[in-house]
Amino acid sequence: SLARADLVQAARGAAAVIGFEDGDGDVRRAVIARRGSSGWSLAVRATPAHSSQIFRDDIGHGAIFETARILQQVRDSLAGEPYLTFNPGFVVGGSDVALDAAGGGGSAHGKSNVIADTAYVAGDLRTLTREQIARARAVMERIAARHGAHAHARFEFDEGYPMLAP
Repeated sequence: SLARADLVQAARGAAAVIGFEDGDGDVRRAVIARRGSSGWSLAVRATPAHSSQIFRDDIGHGAIFETARILQQVRDSLAGEPYLTFNPGFVVGGSDVALDAAGGGGSAHGKSNVIADTAYVAGDLRTLTREQIARARAVMERIAARHGAHAHARFEFDEGYPMLAP
């Protein structure tokens, strides 16, 4: 209420009011655009086996290698696009993965000589326009759909706060 007090006072009696954010703290400049933020998660399942079997055609590469491939390809595909950021905030993987109820973390257990069957990643995606978020999500889904042998990967998206295009 204190932050808005001057705006509320200035708006009294006005038919319409527009409030601009001063992103750099200088009131002579106004923010005319803002990236929206949305969350995403990636769940990967793969065939578990002893580590001596990794890379075999009938076993595959496991959930952790598949997750790394997907993240790298998404990064390579989206990096450099103006105003877009793609960030994995946390990742868990192993033979026994448990996520907390809120989705803000988890735990993983496994042995170093076992091909992990489960991996999970959560992060955020920031974009400037609706078209940009739709394109980015399509790229992410396309990369996950090209999963490796004996693996399955799927992105899920949630809404954060909306973007404000210039």
